[in-house]
Amino acid sequence: GIFDMLSIIIPIVFNILTLAVIDIFLRALVPASELLGAAFSWHLYLDYFNSGGGSKDNSFMNSLAGSMPDPMGKLVDEVDPEEYRSLVAGVSKQGEQFQKSLESGHVTKQVRKGAAAMQQGAEQLAEQLQQQQMQQQ
Repeated sequence: GIFDMLSIIIPIVFNILTLAVIDIFLRALVPASELLGAAFSWHLYLDYFNSGGGSKDNSFMNSLAGSMPDPMGKLVDEVDPEEYRSLVAGVSKQGEQFQKSLESGHVTKQVRKGAAAMQQGAEQLAEQLQQQQMQQQ
């Protein structure tokens, strides 16, 4: 709490005076990581009461936890590898992006460019082979 804040603020003031920009940036990340950790622990607590062992409890806390906001719930649900819904959603997003690129003609244009480059390379190779054959004769 207070000790953490003082241990961050005092060195930041000295780093500003000495223009130690990297130290300032790194010290500013400390409270950000603490806030992310607190938000994640709150998410785990709510998850326990909503779908874990706490869901079987009929206490006041179980009903209260169901009505509390979960700031990291959406993020964790999207990237959780244990949840099949997050994997299906990721594959679905990739499929939609691929479909959009197909419909936009971007893939077709790239295939045409690749085919033209291959044809040009084959023509150059054929010319080089003809030149070598003429030099050998």
